[in-house]
Amino acid sequence: MGPVRRTPLTRKTPLRRSGTALRRVALKARPRPREDRTDPRERAHVIVRDGCVAYLMDQTHQCATAWGEPHGPREYAKLTADHVHTHAGGTKGVRAPCGACTPGLPQRGYMTGMCGRLNGGGDAPSKDLRAFQRDRLQRLAAEGRL
Repeated sequence: MGPVRRTPLTRKTPLRRSGTALRRVALKARPRPREDRTDPRERAHVIVRDGCVAYLMDQTHQCATAWGEPHGPREYAKLTADHVHTHAGGTKGVRAPCGACTPGLPQRGYMTGMCGRLNGGGDAPSKDLRAFQRDRLQRLAAEGRL
């Protein structure tokens, strides 16, 4: 038996260097532009103003953090601010507008307080809750209590 002829290994997948369609580096999250960031004072105002709006709509709602730890609807340190679109359905993947996007209306005109369970903690707000949030923001704007 003679010597074994060895052939160089070549990758026959899209990851090889020539004409690759896949990225080889991880995508980095880009920070939000300064005008799109939520002002911490606005966020605090909204949380104190509303508490958890899911509890305002349904008194049987059990508030919890994103990790499932139960808490009361007025425990401000454990609540989050939720951005609400002005139209039903919103735009998938796009955050609701901020106050800098619409002149004359402060950021708090687009935000309500919500517990972490519904705001990114696994559960999602229902269509009824979103409609309640939009109605509440419209009422508060009409009464001048934003």
